[in-house]
Amino acid sequence: MKRLFVFLLVVVLVFALAACGGGGSDSDSDVPADGAGPDLLDTLIGWMIGGTFSYDFESTVTGGGETIEQVGSMAVDGSNFAISSEMTVAGEKVKSKIISKDGKMYVIDDENRMVIIMSGMSGLGDMLEGTMTDYSGIEEVGSGMGEIGGKTLPYVEYRESELGSTVKYYMDGGQVYGLESEFEGYKSVLIIKNASNKIPAGAFDIPSGYTEMEF
Repeated sequence: MKRLFVFLLVVVLVFALAACGGGGSDSDSDVPADGAGPDLLDTLIGWMIGGTFSYDFESTVTGGGETIEQVGSMAVDGSNFAISSEMTVAGEKVKSKIISKDGKMYVIDDENRMVIIMSGMSGLGDMLEGTMTDYSGIEEVGSGMGEIGGKTLPYVEYRESELGSTVKYYMDGGQVYGLESEFEGYKSVLIIKNASNKIPAGAFDIPSGYTEMEF
């Protein structure tokens, strides 16, 4: 399960990163976004570890008789990252905000005006470095046109042979628009919006006046 999590995390982040490097008006990167495969994955992961980018996302995971919906945003600046999201499970909404910077992770609870601080945490680069260095098990298995997020777009499909998971990524105007992944009866759809090589103002700000608990 840990390998599955790492694989899906890297796939999501890498292809989201490709959207940032796709030559849009906000992009200042020459990393290609209109191809994929092991060579591009290696290049993008290396760039991501020290990169600067942000994007908004919408995701839906279905399986096991449940549907989990999530909307949020992510910002990465070198080894620092910030994730803010709202998840809906069985009609219940759960908000979360996590900021990792300068060797500390901050879990922010706006409802209770509280910040949990955990020291000695690894940065994004340390978390990802070395996790995906052998791509021999990933192969392109098809391409075509499909519907995602209300659009009909071209996609390329990849399969990880050991896990048996598949991922389709959809292109829109030279940038990655969305991903579909399947694994053991679970299906995940991710839509990427507002991808940029810039960080929104205040993305890494820790709120003042909150109760702090440090571990």
